[in-house]
Amino acid sequence: MKIKFTYFFIGILYIIVLSWFFVNYQEDARMNLVFDEIIEDGDIIFRSTSSEKSELNDFKEFGIVKKSLWGYYVWDNKSTMKRSLSKWAEKGVYLKVYRIKPSGDAMVNFELHHGTYNHLLNSEALEFITEKRNPIPKQISELKEHRDVKPNHISNFIPEGYEIVYFENVPNSVKADLNKDGISDYVVLLSNGSRDIEYLDASSVKIAVLEGQKDGSFKLKGETGNLTYAFLYRNLNQKIKVSSTNVINVKHQSMRHDYELKFRYQKGSQDYMLIGTEYNNYGNAIQKGAGNTSINFISGKRMSTIGGNKTSILDDKFIRISEVDDNSIYELIN
Repeated sequence: MKIKFTYFFIGILYIIVLSWFFVNYQEDARMNLVFDEIIEDGDIIFRSTSSEKSELNDFKEFGIVKKSLWGYYVWDNKSTMKRSLSKWAEKGVYLKVYRIKPSGDAMVNFELHHGTYNHLLNSEALEFITEKRNPIPKQISELKEHRDVKPNHISNFIPEGYEIVYFENVPNSVKADLNKDGISDYVVLLSNGSRDIEYLDASSVKIAVLEGQKDGSFKLKGETGNLTYAFLYRNLNQKIKVSSTNVINVKHQSMRHDYELKFRYQKGSQDYMLIGTEYNNYGNAIQKGAGNTSINFISGKRMSTIGGNKTSILDDKFIRISEVDDNSIYELIN
């Protein structure tokens, strides 16, 4: 009799659990169905990975909705790949859908420096249609938990909106006593993009120096201007190294060239300064134009093997780290 009662109780419990999952699944399915039915071909869908509800300006990713016989798809503005609406949407927390008004000109494309693209959206030409909130994706939740583990963890002193750039599970950060005050500092590579899509949505990339304080906290001492996503293009591996003489070496490689920036704390200026650069041009298919340009701001000399061996005297001495950005970098290294 006891065995029969146990089986009966287990059976009832099993039915209750199945009913709970079925009701919740049906509720989610109805929500998705309503969401999908409202959307039309040509609508613009915006995606945010932030767990906080925010304004449209904070939605860094968007795509154009396309309808076919097999369902809805999204043409993503970053990867220019067609993906199913459900797969594209699950990468975000908040979703917003807008429709271009009949007389509206909503979007203008223009090319930025080094071939990366940005988009201008005319908000007055957009009509709000609907919005939706997804559960927080696991990788976003894990990153937030990791960032908040310790009050004095380096991540808690990074400028708002930025995170350390990772290559696989390795952060682009180096710990060293950069200003020689006996307290450890950090130099980090930062981006405002999303780690789960390899920072394709990044509109700002920079190198930053965080100096350690006596109380165990960190203070932002210096940072470059915006190096843009072009700096991350092709590889995300370790880009920062610190030499035994406390020189910060930052490397970038492209298809036809590579360069290295060298920064060091200068006590006289109380700032981190660009003290030298190395630039290697691979040339064309027959290596025409190939060579090296080496600049030493300490000695004030520039030596180049591109188009023949040349040595010239520099007008400028040191350049502050804040003056280095995507617009100035090629003038500085070449």
